[in-house]
Amino acid sequence: EDAMEKYFYKKELEIRLETLGDKHPDTAKAYRAVGNVFCKEADFENAEEMYRKALEIDLEAQPDNHLVLSERYSDMVQILMEQSKFDEAIKMHKKSLALKLHIHGGEEDHSDIAWE
Repeated sequence: EDAMEKYFYKKELEIRLETLGDKHPDTAKAYRAVGNVFCKEADFENAEEMYRKALEIDLEAQPDNHLVLSERYSDMVQILMEQSKFDEAIKMHKKSLALKLHIHGGEEDHSDIAWE
C-alpha cells in the first residue's frame, strides 16, 4: 500500500512539474504529499528535502501572511524534531507561531495554536 501511495504521489509531482513548473503552489502541495509518504516510512532525510522544496515554493508563491506557510513551517518542525535538529526546529516553530498569531490576531489568547 505504501509503495503504491509513494508511486502515485511521485507521479503526481512529476506531472505537476511538467505542467505547472517548479514555482506553482500546486507543485508545492505535491512535494508535501511525497514528503508525507517519506515521513510515514521514517525516511526523514528525504521527507525534509520534500518539505523544504514545498516551503521554498510557497515562500515565493504565497502572500507573506498566508496560512499555508504556517503549515509548511509546522511540517519542517515535525521532521527536524525527528532528526534531533532541535535548534532549527525551534526557529521554524517560532516562525509558524508568529504567522498564526499574525493571522488570528495578537490581542487575544491564542496559546492553543502553539500546540498544533
